[in-house]
Amino acid sequence: LKYRFAARRSSWILTRAMSGYLLGYTRDDYVTLPSELVANPAPFKVEGDIRNLSIADEHKGMMDIILYNDVKKCTCGKPCAYTLTHCNACGQSLEAIEITKTDNVFIAFLLGVQKATPGFPLKISLRAQDPEYIIIDDLLAMSAIHFNAIPANYYIPDWRFLCNDPEEGLKLLQNIKTKLEDETRKAMSTSGWMSQYIADGVTEAQVLANVVAGFNFPPSQFQLHVQWIVCPFLPFHVFQLQSGNHMHEGRFFPLQYVMTALTKGKYKEPVTRTTPVEDIVKYYDDRLGAGNTYQDVWKAAKDNATKANEQFNEWRPDDFEYVVVDKKAYAKKAGTAEAEGDPVDVDVAAKTREDSAKLQGYGRPYVDGKPGGTYYQYCREPEVGTEKGFAVWPGAEASP
Repeated sequence: LKYRFAARRSSWILTRAMSGYLLGYTRDDYVTLPSELVANPAPFKVEGDIRNLSIADEHKGMMDIILYNDVKKCTCGKPCAYTLTHCNACGQSLEAIEITKTDNVFIAFLLGVQKATPGFPLKISLRAQDPEYIIIDDLLAMSAIHFNAIPANYYIPDWRFLCNDPEEGLKLLQNIKTKLEDETRKAMSTSGWMSQYIADGVTEAQVLANVVAGFNFPPSQFQLHVQWIVCPFLPFHVFQLQSGNHMHEGRFFPLQYVMTALTKGKYKEPVTRTTPVEDIVKYYDDRLGAGNTYQDVWKAAKDNATKANEQFNEWRPDDFEYVVVDKKAYAKKAGTAEAEGDPVDVDVAAKTREDSAKLQGYGRPYVDGKPGGTYYQYCREPEVGTEKGFAVWPGAEASP
């Protein structure tokens, strides 16, 4: 068996007809992105999990809604949106998985809760924080820089609710975008990072202009968060993108599309939890016109992500031990990115997770060989409609 990769400059990329990816990153001098906040951790505020929160009776009804998500939990442990057919972390089928409730960990982060109900700690890989926003590294990063930006003082289940107050929603997203750009510039300025991850000749401005930014609907965590994924993706996720398992049509909503839609004013009626996202898209598409519709912007965003991953990536075959073809690992011919011989006995899923852990920014700097973390320093109270608690965005105050 031979499986060829296409070469460009000093980097190598998978062809558009690819059925695999590079695996088993071998370098030990890779550049990571330490966080000052992780290096100087703050303590938790609430001992135990969300069940240990002290919630006054007048806030209990709404807090019971805010604190939980409806999801499909993959056998790998990843909570996935209930509309997905395959896990977006490991790729396994979700068809037989039932919808269940899980902790809304983003809300738990903002409350300073020590651990999740299953028992794992809720320390976060925090990049930036203030009383209004947090920026964190994604635990299941698709690239070396993969941030989530989360409003801290509002409860907003998902992007649809911004259509109930588009003027304030647009301001909120503009502020988030500025903060994300600032953090990305800071990360890219880390000594050696650009030369390791980004192809020769590509500038920081080009990287910023080609970030994959947007929202998933339905989300896996029902607190508004902007996904901010800097190209190039990690090899497995380049493969997932090209295989149609990332940026799904009808589920991924580019930040550009949502911000442009908000300039057209309120939705025709108050958005509630049951308002179909398809109806919202049709309403705004009728007002946005050709070139700015959801289909136009989504397709352009996905095409652009594919091109940016081809043009920016600096993954070198010599830095990897294997190539995966049709879910099986093969040895590489020396000095090339060609698979040869029979499949080797390698746990592909485990090795893929190992590569991600090496190359992502999550939890840096490590403590005793494990990801570090911290807790939010401007914790909210488990209250609704108070200065210390969460302001509820218009429309989100109703029960599901």
